Amino acid sequence: MKAAFHFNSDHPALEGDYGWEAEKLIFSSLLRYPNLSVHSKIFAGDLFVWALVDNEIFGPDEGETDSRLGRLSKLVEYWLHTGNAIRTNISTKRLFEESAKHIIYAVCFESIELSLVGYLHKELSELTDAYIGVIEVDDMSKLHWSLYSAKLSPSYRITNKNLAIFWDNVSGDDKPNWLLEECQHLGFKTSFEGLNMRYTSLDKNFNFENARRAAEWKRRCGHMLAFVADNVVHRLEDTAPKLSEMLWATIIALEDAEIDEQYSQVAVSCRRIVEYVVDQIAPPTRGQIESKRKEFRERLKAYADKQRRDEEDIELICVSNEMLEEQYKKLSSLVNRGVHREIYRDAARRCLLRTIILLDDIVSLKASAFEIRPDLDIDLDEILNWI
Repeated sequence: MKAAFHFNSDHPALEGDYGWEAEKLIFSSLLRYPNLSVHSKIFAGDLFVWALVDNEIFGPDEGETDSRLGRLSKLVEYWLHTGNAIRTNISTKRLFEESAKHIIYAVCFESIELSLVGYLHKELSELTDAYIGVIEVDDMSKLHWSLYSAKLSPSYRITNKNLAIFWDNVSGDDKPNWLLEECQHLGFKTSFEGLNMRYTSLDKNFNFENARRAAEWKRRCGHMLAFVADNVVHRLEDTAPKLSEMLWATIIALEDAEIDEQYSQVAVSCRRIVEYVVDQIAPPTRGQIESKRKEFRERLKAYADKQRRDEEDIELICVSNEMLEEQYKKLSSLVNRGVHREIYRDAARRCLLRTIILLDDIVSLKASAFEIRPDLDIDLDEILNWI
């Protein structure tokens, strides 16, 4: 999600360079986060709320007699209720009061996980009263685009504990070496990155329409991926009742992992999930049990053939399974090579995602419902015989 953290720039806690003081609070909190995993551009700056109250797009309609405070109230209402479901913990009353009385400084992450947003909100709320709250930025809203994307300055690129400071390398301005030293002092590995006139009037893609399309794509894709995950559990859990428990344990293990061996366990869990599902939909024969792992792919292929689907469907299953096997091998290779933990974490995440895609491929093979076979505390056949 795209999220902006807001501060009251007039607060005594941010005395001096209030922008840097606010950013420093965020960065210090990030560096304390266990298993930090964040890849994002960061934009920062003042929100010109009053300018939008008066401009030709969001200002008064012809003949409107509302006061400026009245128009600000309407703008704040739309700010928090864009027409799409956005997450925020700032009340309409608080945002109106802060906008009316103070300059609001915003630090916006272009992409950040919801769990990290929650952590930062909690940390910042406890650290200072200058912190106002967080709002999910919706670039499908012209108001949000005008407040955040169009006006905030591109400031940093953060990749876990690496921080690149954006620099206007075309105009010939001096690099902000003081900022580099400050960020190094906090604990980041720092560098400069030239913007090459990105986010300027000469950038053909820097406009509301492009931002709106990107935001709409992310929202729709998120819904699609959520449907895939939901559909996998909904369809397969009838016949593989332990599936949701296994998936839950695997994603918790991924999020909590700290060392390579724990990430390796994620790969092992992914393999077990696929094998478990195949065992439920195409159980091994008595002779196959001894070599189950070796031949479960053959059972899956035979199951696909039995469903009488197109040959392309069967090939797709085989390709998906082979890709997952390659991911297992890659994870093992990464451990043996002793690569950086961040690389291993990303590989483990892709392994879990490919597992979900393979399960979705399996679901696609069967048009009808899977047989309902719950994990009971009693023998169902015994009950049926008794009846």
